[in-house]
Amino acid sequence: MKKPSEFLNDLDAHGIYDALSLADDWRKSTGLEPCWPTHSVAVTQAAIQSRGLGGEVNGEGNVAWGYEVAKAVALELCGDTGHPYHGRGSRHREAIRMLVTAGH
Repeated sequence: MKKPSEFLNDLDAHGIYDALSLADDWRKSTGLEPCWPTHSVAVTQAAIQSRGLGGEVNGEGNVAWGYEVAKAVALELCGDTGHPYHGRGSRHREAIRMLVTAGH
């Protein structure tokens, strides 16, 4: 079994993941139930457009955002998400650092 921090290290903070596949991989890899929010493709497309960063997402199912997955796991297992950084990459790294420090 992987530690949660090890699983999260394999995710991209800026990545968008199929919610069902990610949850299944998480359960198989860590033995834990997923605890992160998911979003519809339409909401995700709107978020991408509002940020003006480019990119796209397709499909019909829900998706999970990499940095939100790390934040939610840190909150669930550590009771906190770390320093309130603003960037997605910084928040992702801090959540993983907290999990490693706590032995997760």
